[in-house]
Amino acid sequence: MENLVVDWFDSMKGIGEGVSSDGRRVFLSHTKMNESGSFLNLETGDSVTCTISTGSEGNLVASQIQKIDAPKRQSPLEPEAAL
Repeated sequence: MENLVVDWFDSMKGIGEGVSSDGRRVFLSHTKMNESGSFLNLETGDSVTCTISTGSEGNLVASQIQKIDAPKRQSPLEPEAAL
């Protein structure tokens, strides 16, 4: 299992993208989330844990996605906020 930070997520389409700590971009889909009974919405900065594999088109795809109850974080690809 790996941790990702949600870079963006379109709740209407149920898809988005997360970024790993080493900068890999990973496709996210609500169909691969470990929440039952209701649609799980993710927001930019949410932390998730998942299994990453290579999809049929060669892109990285997350499965067994589970939201981590943690403070929102900035994507590793975004510049640090000024203090």
